[in-house]
Amino acid sequence: MQIKGYEPIYKKARIEKETIKSRTVTKYKNVPEYKEIQVKKFNEVKYNEDINSIQITIKNLIFKICDFASS
Repeated sequence: MQIKGYEPIYKKARIEKETIKSRTVTKYKNVPEYKEIQVKKFNEVKYNEDINSIQITIKNLIFKICDFASS
């Protein structure tokens, strides 16, 4: 059932998404810096590995600081 004068939510969201996409493209299409940009695919595994590595480094640094402070 559709109320007269109102679009279904999913259709409205799709139209808004397309509008935003077209605005973004038209806004930057003539700017030289944006012409050759290639978007890299997000690599979740690499991201998680980097986060884990950073956490381990921070923990090791904390242990070293504690050892240095206690001596």
